[in-house]
Order: sequence, then C-alpha cells, then structure tokens
Amino acid sequence: MIDMESVEEITNKLNELNNKNLSKLDFESFKNMVKYDGALPTKEELIVINEYLNNFYDPQDGDNNCIFCEEPPSLSWVLLHGTAIDSHTGLNWRIYHYLIINGEDRKFVKSLQYHPSVYYNI
Repeated sequence: MIDMESVEEITNKLNELNNKNLSKLDFESFKNMVKYDGALPTKEELIVINEYLNNFYDPQDGDNNCIFCEEPPSLSWVLLHGTAIDSHTGLNWRIYHYLIINGEDRKFVKSLQYHPSVYYNI
C-alpha cells in the first residue's frame, strides 16, 4: 500500500495508473453494472451522461478493489450527499448517481472510484 501522506508516492502512483490507460466508465458499462434495462437516454442525454461517467474508473478492467491500494475499499459516508471516503486512502468514492434518462431523473446506487486522470484536473 502506498503512503497517502507522501506527495511523491501519490504522484508516482498516479503516473503509474495513468500509464496503464485504465478505462473510463461509460453508460454501456454502467447500465450492465447496475443491471439497468429501462428506456435508453436520448443522444443529447447520452452525451451528458457519458461526460459525467467518464470521471470514474471502469471496474470491469478487473475487480472493484481500490486502484490506489489494490485492496477492497472500506467506505464510510461523509457529509457530501452520495459520497463516501475510503479509510485506507482517504479518497472519495461516489455512491449516488443521478442521471436524466428520457427526461426522467433517475437515481442509481453504485460505489464508483474516480478515474486517476480526474486528480490531474484539480
């Protein structure tokens, strides 16, 4: 496990993960994960949905272990609605996902880890 208090170790791990070209999540993978078989989004909605989901790592690349510490996450809720924190790394995971599909607001519950590329945009 990496030392999440060491800027050097975190930077090295982020570089390593980005060099792996890990998949970003899209609606096709997400709907299979959450077993969604309802109406499909419009083309315009799909663009917005995929833009949102691309912020997350696609765990179909492997298992649902944390990509930073390579262990199952130990998640606890935080004050930010729909978000949990992994006690191993201190990183946020998103659990509640609100998507508009065919004009209807839909809530999905699935723990997703942010893609490592997101951390370079901070």
